[in-house]
Amino acid sequence: MKNIISILIISVSISFLTGCGSNVKKMTVSDMSLENKHPYSVQLETTGWEKIDKLQTSGLTNERYSKSLANSINNTGLFKEVLADNANYKLKVEVVQHVLPGHIGDFVLKASTKWQLTDSQNKVVWTQTIDSAYTSKLIDEVTTFDRLQKANENLIKLNIEEGIKRLSQYKL
Repeated sequence: MKNIISILIISVSISFLTGCGSNVKKMTVSDMSLENKHPYSVQLETTGWEKIDKLQTSGLTNERYSKSLANSINNTGLFKEVLADNANYKLKVEVVQHVLPGHIGDFVLKASTKWQLTDSQNKVVWTQTIDSAYTSKLIDEVTTFDRLQKANENLIKLNIEEGIKRLSQYKL
């Protein structure tokens, strides 16, 4: 029994000492069916994570969300390519809300992002708010020390997937 408690204490200590940061690969959509694929380039801008308490987001940042979004766009073929500048379109994704669980049982996380696509003249051509929710069941992840991080990664992946799906429904 003492060995089990010692192992648990060491495991928890290691997870706190190694720091946490959401894994871009785990937040990336690998493939999905799209209604339309846009034969244009797109530039990405992500904002909003800097307003959210960094200790509560498992390392979610504008940069990680943007990298996950760029990888997802490339994987799905939503746009021809993602460029750093001089693209045909600019996709701005703003994190409006990020709600964390308030108890230790099942985690229900929610995120709301505002997606806005503008053309090369900065005219808004498409905008939508994407609301996502993810439930992390305690029974499924009872031994996972980085449960909140994994739940956040799944939440963001769902958010990006829904945004890509909706943007693919728009014909450019």
